Amino acid sequence: MLKSLWKSETESFPFNHFFCDSCISSNVTEDILEWLISTNSWKRVNEYFYDQYEFSLYDANLPDEILFLKEYFFCDELKSFIENKFDVVLKNKVDIVAHKLISGDKIKIHNDFIEGQESHRILFHFNKNWKEENGKGIDDLLASGGAPQYCIY
Repeated sequence: MLKSLWKSETESFPFNHFFCDSCISSNVTEDILEWLISTNSWKRVNEYFYDQYEFSLYDANLPDEILFLKEYFFCDELKSFIENKFDVVLKNKVDIVAHKLISGDKIKIHNDFIEGQESHRILFHFNKNWKEENGKGIDDLLASGGAPQYCIY
């Protein structure tokens, strides 16, 4: 399912990471985005380093066409990808959280590494009308203004 993801190259600056454009087919990404826009699962979360809407996909009722997002085979493929790309061994625990950022929301600089709990993150970004000139980094996503930004971690 994620063939183009496996072809992505890792980069080491400013930290080990990779970027893959369109690693999920466009018809499926459209289904995901439409569901993210229409779901009532969003909850406002305000923490010291972020203020945004989010929810766990494990707590949500996904339509059949995107149910794979929280199924074992998909999560295991993502886990295997990270293990191979970054030469690590991960636990079997995978969290899948959707985030919605709207104008005025914030994510401050922070480290997602929590020893023994969180070490790696894959971000899938979904947005209607996204253009290459908007950039690819999380700062670019937040600075784009206007339309809500939907991410699944």
